[in-house]
Amino acid sequence: MTEPNRKVLIVAYQFPPLGGVGPQRALSLCRYLPDYGIEVHVLTPRNGVSHTYDPTLLNRIPAGVRVHRTLTPEVPYKLRTAVWKLLKRSARGNGATETAAPPATHRLANFLQKALFPDPQRAWALTAVPAGVRIIREYGIGTVLVTAPPFSSLLIGAELKQRCPEIRLISDFRDEWLEFYLDDVSAGAAPWLRSRAEQAQSLVTGLSDFVVAVTPSSLQRIRAHATAEPEEKFVYIPNGFDRELTHSSQSAAVSATAARGSNEKLVVTYLGTVYKPNSPAAYLDALDRLPDEIRSRFETRFIGRIDPAIEGIFRNRRSSIQVLDFMPQADAMRHLFDSDYLLAAMLSGQTVVAKLYEYLAAGRPILAITPSEGEVARLLRETRSGWAADPERPESVEAMLHSAYSAWFDRVPFQPAHSAIERYDRRQLAGVFAGLIPGGERCAA
Repeated sequence: MTEPNRKVLIVAYQFPPLGGVGPQRALSLCRYLPDYGIEVHVLTPRNGVSHTYDPTLLNRIPAGVRVHRTLTPEVPYKLRTAVWKLLKRSARGNGATETAAPPATHRLANFLQKALFPDPQRAWALTAVPAGVRIIREYGIGTVLVTAPPFSSLLIGAELKQRCPEIRLISDFRDEWLEFYLDDVSAGAAPWLRSRAEQAQSLVTGLSDFVVAVTPSSLQRIRAHATAEPEEKFVYIPNGFDRELTHSSQSAAVSATAARGSNEKLVVTYLGTVYKPNSPAAYLDALDRLPDEIRSRFETRFIGRIDPAIEGIFRNRRSSIQVLDFMPQADAMRHLFDSDYLLAAMLSGQTVVAKLYEYLAAGRPILAITPSEGEVARLLRETRSGWAADPERPESVEAMLHSAYSAWFDRVPFQPAHSAIERYDRRQLAGVFAGLIPGGERCAA
């Protein structure tokens, strides 16, 4: 009887030294899959393009993990973003853009969008696919695990499966592609783009041995587009937090909290990118409506990149707001522990912002601007970790802030459900992934 192949190749465009929340899923699998007897290889770009970089994350890659890096023919982030936005507007051909742009621009826009479908990172396939085939054969890889976005990585996984049909393919959707990304993030996408994305997702789910999603709602939506596939192919594995990192950050934050005083300012911290789908405008509006004596006690910190398209929501506010740049993960975690409340915003009920799990680990109550019956609200109820207020009901957001202020002023103890929170430890979640690899037992999320 042959031994099961416990070698996995993780295909991850977003991987250290790229920073932010994107690399954390792949990085955690590198750290914890070896605990389950799995040999880990990673395929990632040598020169990946991102708006954030965090070289300190390189120190968290275990020495036993083989990282294979290939060049990707991409331009710098700012230039790529500017050109991509211009081309998408021109390709949609709506409003003034349609009449102002010359026909040659429209033709170029359509050509590039179709050539680089579904995203600019598609260019990485030119080197990633041949490198992936070589790694599979040279090291005898039995499983390829692709984590996305960018969604073009899923197509790389599909091509590897077609060229090496003996492998097991696991496609990990950290975001839902069709409804959330195309409808909420890229509103106004051309009809041909959605049609082609549906075809591509169908190809990926058909070739995959397992399809993973990070929320039950996302899994249900992906499953709805693949009704002919067996139910057991679709697996829910949520995002999580790294307990090792939170312990060190908590110790470093103790002195900072003591220095600013326990009852001077009510500090609310938001960590992560601010863009349209997670706009905190409803929180800022409600804060402005609070009585002066309460509003003056609030201090809100935003750590991370702010999409220029919505940065206007921070102007002319009546409350104290600090906008800080992106910072390394360890430094950002110290800010979380040096806070009274943690602010989250997700206007879609189908998605959970990945930073929310680090909020859970920080052990500070969470103020969430999100649909009351959505995935974020469900998670907060499960873990007893805070309040959720619907952005469509301004009075509920304002009431949440009044409750938060009263609890802070009266020093009401915060008592989350620790046992529920521990289920989101990334070490345990890696065990669920391990169960999808030959030789492992199927674990429950």
